[in-house]
Amino acid sequence: MLEEIAALQAKNEQSQDRVIELARQGKHAEALALGIKEVRPISRALDDKAERFRERQLKLKTEGRAELAATVNLFMLTMAIVSAFAIIAGLTIGFYLSRAITRQLGKVSLNSRPRRPKFSPPRRRWLRVRRRRRAR
Repeated sequence: MLEEIAALQAKNEQSQDRVIELARQGKHAEALALGIKEVRPISRALDDKAERFRERQLKLKTEGRAELAATVNLFMLTMAIVSAFAIIAGLTIGFYLSRAITRQLGKVSLNSRPRRPKFSPPRRRWLRVRRRRRAR
């Protein structure tokens, strides 16, 4: 299509040059007739081709934008899904790690606590009895 437009443009320039040359020679009637007969149809054809080319470019541009928008939307959706999975995985791993650490700390603290003997002498009772005896 561009080659056709270039060929028409070259033809149009040649016809316009002939019309200008006739006008310079003072042959205004012939220049006007040649302009109407040759230049005008070529100019119209050139305008039509250029307009069709522009419409085709706009159509391709619109299709390209729509395709790009669809691709971008797909990537955005994919990134959102992957991000959600990553957040869920991170929270899950963090939860299980904190539980494992808490369990270990619980076991350590239970083992380090001084244990009460199973049988302890009744010291308090003995002290109370002794104090009562002295008070009498």
